[in-house]
Amino acid sequence: QTAGRERNYRTLLGRGDAALRDGDTFGAIEAFSGAVALHPDSMLAHYRRGESYRQRGELEAAARDFRTA
Repeated sequence: QTAGRERNYRTLLGRGDAALRDGDTFGAIEAFSGAVALHPDSMLAHYRRGESYRQRGELEAAARDFRTA
């Protein structure tokens, strides 16, 4: 179960990164949010979601994730 959770977490990070590269900030936020749900203490997932929010111009949400990261 733990291995599957870790695999899903890494898959979601990869999807988020790909979405962000493609300019799909909504998809990136969705993927990174899934990664955060699996690992709430993940600095990387919060940081990348913050970057996605920043690119969308959602600065309050970005700041919240950056503070958490």
